[in-house]
Amino acid sequence: MGLKKTVARSALAVVAAAALLTTSGVPAFAVTPKIIQLNKSSQLFIRNVYMLNQTKGKVMAFTATVTNNGSSELDLSDYMIRVKTKTGKTFKAVLTESDSKISSIPAQTSQNLNYYALIDQQTKTEDILFEIVMWDFGAP
Repeated sequence: MGLKKTVARSALAVVAAAALLTTSGVPAFAVTPKIIQLNKSSQLFIRNVYMLNQTKGKVMAFTATVTNNGSSELDLSDYMIRVKTKTGKTFKAVLTESDSKISSIPAQTSQNLNYYALIDQQTKTEDILFEIVMWDFGAP
């Protein structure tokens, strides 16, 4: 039983980013708000996107707000956020240290999760996409 079986099915949703952020962290880069349905009672949306320039690339920080309207907790290990470009280049989205211990969202609550990703200098902000992947560990 390898990784191939556990990720046999995935659900993808893409949220496009538009415009640019200043290096001071003042938003001049807006994400078109789009609610992504994770399951019939839970959703996620990306907000507060900031891009900061560094000598070897850029750091993009963003918040994913997850709302669980269900009657049981939502296991976050079933979901992953990828940062991509329109050409397919991918960057690893990492939870901040303070949020990395959050593994589930209790029923009838919302939680903000803060992420960052290291982006190369060549990537233009308007080419950034967010991909939400749902793992189906029950797939054959």
